[in-house]
Formats: sequence, C-alpha cells, structure tokens
Amino acid sequence: MSMLISQRALLLAVLTALAATAGAATTGVYRWVDEEGKVHYSDVPPAAQPQQAERVTVRTTPADPEKAQALAEARAKAAAEKDEQAAQAAKDAQAAAAKAARRAQQCAMARNNLVKLQNTNRAYEATGDGGRRYYSDAELANRRAQAQARVNEYCR
Repeated sequence: MSMLISQRALLLAVLTALAATAGAATTGVYRWVDEEGKVHYSDVPPAAQPQQAERVTVRTTPADPEKAQALAEARAKAAAEKDEQAAQAAKDAQAAAAKAARRAQQCAMARNNLVKLQNTNRAYEATGDGGRRYYSDAELANRRAQAQARVNEYCR
C-alpha cells in the first residue's frame, strides 16, 4: 500500500510540475506605460494597476540553419570591418600625432631662428671658401620677414 501511495504522490508531483511549466509557457507577455511614460514588458502585469497592462502576443519561429549561418557570417564580416576601421583610425591618429610633432619641431626651429635674427644687427652666411658674407640692412630685414612668415606658418 505504501508503494502505491508513493507512486501516486510521485505521479501527482510530476503532473503538478508539468502543469506549472505549461502555465508558465503560456502566460504571455504584458506591456504597460508607467506614470513617467516609460514602456515596460514583463511576464506578470504590474501589481499596482493590472488593468493598465496589455497582453502582447509573442510569436517565435523555428530557427532556420541557413539564415542563422548567413546572419553569423554577416555579423563576423561587420565585426571584421569594424576592426579594420578601428585599425585605420589608430593609424590615422598615429600619423596625425607624428605630423603634429614635426610641426611643433618646425615651429620651435622657426621661433629660434627669428629670435636670433631679431637680436643681431650683423647676421651673415657662410661662403664656399670658409669665409663669411654679412647681410646688408635690407637683406637682414628680408630674412627677418621670411623668418616671421615661417613662424606664422608653423606655429598656428
């Protein structure tokens, strides 16, 4: 007799579990908007105002292996393109940083040259035979103007 009771108890437990899972599978999804205007979705309606909840039918379709494969390939391709774009952006940023460093160096050299020309009245250039040729006042003024133009160009 005890064996029969335990089998009945087991059968009753299994049927209860099946009924519970079947009920959970068919409960559905509820949609409602709260006081702040936010849309919510849940498998249970809101406790405060269940009449506000609208039952939403959720349809599922069996997975199509070909579509799943195509989707996976499309996602992989998109990820690869994104990686390529990120690599290109990093390369561009590195090139821009190198260009900015060169420009800063050119600016420093141009400023240094301008200061030297402004602080002297006797500037010269070396000649081929190891001598010096001193600039006239007009040449010195011209060299200062050229140096100022380079500062304006490189130090923007």
